[in-house]
Amino acid sequence: MAERKLPGSFQIQLLALLLAFLGALALLAQAFGQSALLSRKARQLNQAAGLARNAAEVFAGSEDLSQAALLLGGEVEQENRVLAFFDGEGENCPPGKAAYRLEMEQQPQATGAGALWNCQIRVCGAGDGQELYELTTARYRPGGEGGGL
Repeated sequence: MAERKLPGSFQIQLLALLLAFLGALALLAQAFGQSALLSRKARQLNQAAGLARNAAEVFAGSEDLSQAALLLGGEVEQENRVLAFFDGEGENCPPGKAAYRLEMEQQPQATGAGALWNCQIRVCGAGDGQELYELTTARYRPGGEGGGL
């Protein structure tokens, strides 16, 4: 005897296969979306770390905070604080076009033989103000004329 096929069974199998395919596509799209988000966050973190390292080198090589602000392209906001703005490529820019805000805060500490300045450097997103990277460094100047790093 010949088997009797139900009408529409091929269509049901095709529909099931189509739903499985669409489910797999949805999972892949979600994975690629997460990957793009993680890539963007990693790029921001790398850029923020580079800006903080540059600011630390500028602080170490500067005589005072106003010279560091000049080298960074920022301004001395308060007596012991510098504020600078950078675009997505790490170049100085006005605050309205900035992707990153860099803050340097210096705390002087007197010692018997010279002066020690601690500096906290923070890089935040300019739009949301979320801190992306923080770095603490110090600079020591021996007492007397001149001095060194």
